[in-house]
Amino acid sequence: MKVSIIVPVYNVKEYLRKCLDSLINQTLQDIEIIVVDDGSTDGSGDFVDSYAMYYPSLIKVIHKENGGLMSAWTTGVRASQGDYIGFIDSDDSASLDMYEKLYGYASDYDVDVVISNYLIDGKIKGSHPIAEGKYEGEMLNKTIKEHIFPSFYTYGISMSRMPKLFRRNIIIDNLKYTACLSKTFEDRYIMPAAILSAQSIYYTSDAYYNWMMREGSNHSMYKTSLLDDIKRVYNVQHQVVQDKYPALEEKWEEAYMDFIRLYVFRNIIRVKDIQTKIKSAKVLLSDELTRTRLDKYGYRDKSKMFFVIMWAYRLKCPTLLALFSVIASKKG
Repeated sequence: MKVSIIVPVYNVKEYLRKCLDSLINQTLQDIEIIVVDDGSTDGSGDFVDSYAMYYPSLIKVIHKENGGLMSAWTTGVRASQGDYIGFIDSDDSASLDMYEKLYGYASDYDVDVVISNYLIDGKIKGSHPIAEGKYEGEMLNKTIKEHIFPSFYTYGISMSRMPKLFRRNIIIDNLKYTACLSKTFEDRYIMPAAILSAQSIYYTSDAYYNWMMREGSNHSMYKTSLLDDIKRVYNVQHQVVQDKYPALEEKWEEAYMDFIRLYVFRNIIRVKDIQTKIKSAKVLLSDELTRTRLDKYGYRDKSKMFFVIMWAYRLKCPTLLALFSVIASKKG
């Protein structure tokens, strides 16, 4: 088996046909499609079962109790038999030649990971700041591995698992970092470990993955537990760094600033109620780890957002950050 494609499913019945049709019609023939129904209640499970009846040699369905996205795709990984593993979210779709192209790069260049771009509304959005080609040895370290954590100055490889193809053992050997089965930032547990474990990577600037942003997805939801979720994945990433690339310790430290930015965007700017905005800002600015990182790295970012964050922090005024978010949300 050349490629296993893992599809986690939870209450997305209206999007499943487009996703599954894009997979059953792949130009690469030697594939298996592992659909993991994570306790859906909207008929998604029955829908994927009906597809599996028509394509029994192609589609394998696993039904399980709801445990979250990471629980679903790790279940699929363990059931996979392909030499390589690909992932697709069930409300997205793949170009019909996606896995033929990615597997072609993987086999032609004998690499552990193939990285490509993704499309939103037909436009390439996942461009990486590196040249096309194969990376290994010191070039892999300096160009990719040492830039997996974002900073104020550089954004490296996307931490999304989807527009990529992985040699199976790269994922299997790193599932220990997903033991907590978090329901937030699922990709950020496995991706640093997978990239840092790779001995060779091929990057193509072509885009084959069609990513749909929709309301109600994990990317658009306010979460009261967001800061705890951030610190959980941040600590796991620290363990990954210690295990695989200790020289990244300081870059891991600074990467917390990107999480602060994400928290402000999701739990303050996107929130409509002003009192909830203030409460969320207070939670952030009173957190000890956040304060430690702001003291050390806060003034490096010259963006308007961090200018306000730092003023709100120094003045101990979460309301200031909340009011800024009202203006930012109106500007879109």
